[in-house]
Amino acid sequence: MNLLLKSATLALLTASSAPAYAGVAIEAGAAELKDQFGIEGGAGYEIPIALGLKFTPMIGAFIYDDKSIPDGTSDVCSTIQGNVEVVDDNCQDVKFYGAGEVTYATPFKVTVGAGAMYIDEEVIPYGTASFNVIGGLSVKGKVGKDYIAGGLRMSF
Repeated sequence: MNLLLKSATLALLTASSAPAYAGVAIEAGAAELKDQFGIEGGAGYEIPIALGLKFTPMIGAFIYDDKSIPDGTSDVCSTIQGNVEVVDDNCQDVKFYGAGEVTYATPFKVTVGAGAMYIDEEVIPYGTASFNVIGGLSVKGKVGKDYIAGGLRMSF
């Protein structure tokens, strides 16, 4: 009986401290990747590892304007040859990515962690932090080499 009571208490404490919205996560926001500004959006599934610790694999897209360099002075997708505009077929406005994050949710509504994103045949590691606003809604930021992003994340 004593073992049953201890097990039930442990299960209750664990269940009450785990977020009720663990599962699907959707995020969207503004991003800069290698001097290209745009928006990114993704979806993933939060997999609990231990109390407060999660692994989240994600897929998403970075949507940007590849028609000018950041200072706006040059068109990198087309050139003028004579009086004819020649468009480069290799210009892309959407890059798809896969990512994985390991995060820890502190008791103070702050989540911190690290992740890696595979995009454009390159792996970009980054750090991440978010602040839970209400329920499953968080304000999130990510910073890595040649990469910075900020936006909202919703967990269901």
